[in-house]
Amino acid sequence: ATPIKGVEETFRRIKENGIRTAIVSAGLLCSAELLAEKLGIDMVYANALATDENGYLTGEGILNVPMNNKGGVVRGLLKELGIEGEEAFAVGNSYVDVSMFKEVTMGIAFNPDDEIVVREADRVVSGKDLREVLEYVLL
Repeated sequence: ATPIKGVEETFRRIKENGIRTAIVSAGLLCSAELLAEKLGIDMVYANALATDENGYLTGEGILNVPMNNKGGVVRGLLKELGIEGEEAFAVGNSYVDVSMFKEVTMGIAFNPDDEIVVREADRVVSGKDLREVLEYVLL
């Protein structure tokens, strides 16, 4: 996949401002961990592939982030960190991200895929450069 324009600078600036970051993805953990390592993201929540005692794939999945309940994962993360939703924001691009928006003070639809996420977001960034979210994040 092509990297999102401005992603490295965006995460660098967020980190410079002392903001902790997390990936909450209904995708695969291995992909999310690679991205987190590259960008210095603090926490990663995603789904995994089960392996047997020899490290071979079993064909089973491990559901850590249900696509229709990312908000539950965010709620647990906030509790774990001991912070309130008013101290947090979420960025997403589709209707599956709306449940995250309900847990935080600001849900930002970035380059949205559908009208549901646009309707439910507090802010909408229609461009394809992630740096555009910084005006809402670095207040």
